[in-house]
Amino acid sequence: MAVALRMSESEFSKHVLNATKDYYAYLKNTKKNISDDKLENLLQNLKVLAVSFRNTAEFSKSNSKIRTSEIHKDKVDAYVAKIENYFLIKRDNKVNEDLLDLIKEENYLINTNNIKTALNNY
Repeated sequence: MAVALRMSESEFSKHVLNATKDYYAYLKNTKKNISDDKLENLLQNLKVLAVSFRNTAEFSKSNSKIRTSEIHKDKVDAYVAKIENYFLIKRDNKVNEDLLDLIKEENYLINTNNIKTALNNY
């Protein structure tokens, strides 16, 4: 992404990820995943960038600028879709975990009440 935007790693870290200038290099060297808060920053900044490319394509008089902006906009839109999908899956997984916890709790309460009722009836 940094290459596509023609930014240095430190510029990308500071201006796109809203992180320290060394954050991107750290991720590359350690092969660690980006944190969710930095990924959220990236998502918001890419959305702004996509608007910029749309505006350039819409208002430019140069055919080459229009085509280049459209290509970049399409790439940015693809990245935005992937990141939004990541957060959607993560949210769905959290909902599923919460639902499973609720079901386990409900089953425990139901089973506990059934045992108490059975013992009281005995």
